[in-house]
Amino acid sequence: MIILQGIGVSPGVSIAPAFVMDNASQDIPERHIPEDRAQEELERFADAIETSRDELLELQERTVGKIGKEASRIFDFHLDMLSDTELQRRIRHLIEDEHTTAQFAVASVMQGYAAEFRDMPEFFADRVKDLYDIERRLLRQLTGERQLNLSHLTRDVSVLAHDLTPSQTAALDRKHIRGMATEAGGATSHTAIVARALGIPAVVGLEGITAAIITGEKVIIDGSKGRLIISPDDATLEKYQAKAWQQVEFLHSLDSLRELPATTIDDHEISLLGNIEFPDEVDIVHEKGGTGVGLYRTEFLFLGSDTEPTEEDHYRAYRQVIEQCGDQPIVIRTLDLGADKYTQAQQRQKEPNPMLGCRSIRFCLQHVDI
Repeated sequence: MIILQGIGVSPGVSIAPAFVMDNASQDIPERHIPEDRAQEELERFADAIETSRDELLELQERTVGKIGKEASRIFDFHLDMLSDTELQRRIRHLIEDEHTTAQFAVASVMQGYAAEFRDMPEFFADRVKDLYDIERRLLRQLTGERQLNLSHLTRDVSVLAHDLTPSQTAALDRKHIRGMATEAGGATSHTAIVARALGIPAVVGLEGITAAIITGEKVIIDGSKGRLIISPDDATLEKYQAKAWQQVEFLHSLDSLRELPATTIDDHEISLLGNIEFPDEVDIVHEKGGTGVGLYRTEFLFLGSDTEPTEEDHYRAYRQVIEQCGDQPIVIRTLDLGADKYTQAQQRQKEPNPMLGCRSIRFCLQHVDI
């Protein structure tokens, strides 16, 4: 038995066989084509762009229905990159002037972009995995490689990877995926945000797990304590099975209380309000018997997207919450950005005491445009 400590980003316990993903970028050999085949390669590239865009739009639509509109915006960056004229120009140049295959041109240009992003401030460096996601999607169209499908699994598994791209995370099959563990990632990564929204236990920051674990090996993911346990012994397995069962029992025990009035024994009425991060979570509040929103954390409009939200984005999100709540009370919090949380337009700054640093209202007063 091996116990590894990482960062718990989505609470809960999962016990299931490991499904280890290899996210290594494809090694595409440099191949040259006859000059008269360049037009054929350009057409293949154009078709790959169009098919990839259709796939992303469909995936974005499914994500809206499954997780919410804000979470689906993580694909805006992917769609923008596919439409980027400079990116397309570089790829076409390699095909037309250097007479390379379309797949080599795509791999070469995308890996060049990834290298440029890695040298940028932290937020842009974090977008490298999005670039790899776009590269793999295009190469899959060009090479005919089948996509590793995480949306139609036939058995329960816990997914282990170096990192999960936004596409892979949003396509997770909630029915069979019991937990997630990655080597990379942080508390505000796409993986963390989507895992919490789906209610899947997740731990990140577990260096070397894809090399240490083989597919099928039993693992325990404790998202509450940030632990990954490989090949648990009988005593540990029994302990966590009891813990997992207690979680299920506890949740079901609350269902019987949902319709009862929230009053004390001396008839004092209590308002039970739910905290949300995405507008679609209002439905969950109502399902659990909540009578309004006690705190709408608006910073997730920023942290869950690759671009700064506009005033119109804020308006649409707030309006959706208000319409779903009707006459129920709603508290919308001024965004709590800065220090340990940050906005994409600003490079992350380390502070000796982030709880007392430039955050929340102090951050807003320093960035009046926001």
